[in-house]
Amino acid sequence: MHLYKKIKIFVTFLIISFLVFIITVIIFGGDAANGKIEDGRYYFGSHGKYKEVSRTAYVASASYVMIIMAIVGFGMLLVFLFSVRGGISIKDLKEEGFFCIYLIIPLLIGCGFLYGSFQSLKCILRAFSII
Repeated sequence: MHLYKKIKIFVTFLIISFLVFIITVIIFGGDAANGKIEDGRYYFGSHGKYKEVSRTAYVASASYVMIIMAIVGFGMLLVFLFSVRGGISIKDLKEEGFFCIYLIIPLLIGCGFLYGSFQSLKCILRAFSII
């Protein structure tokens, strides 16, 4: 299979994973990554609104967000690495106008999602009073 087809399939998988995440946030009214813990009570958060949930739901949400963010983050970094190591030269990308699409954008998105994964891990650690 040609490298571009592999990248397209992988990016499609990442987009679907992220859409599933968005749908779950809409269904449950937020997530733990945007939520908070106050006085032993757990809240999902979304756009400044909070909904009280159980500790189990809070930890499950934080875990799900952490996994999805890590998958998408590492996936976008893999797209970056596949683009660089797959015989695609930066000169070719500049000529084709794909420099941002295949290199810069996946790198930035990947780092952003990995940061989100780290934030979700902090939610889990807070829920268990580790930090």
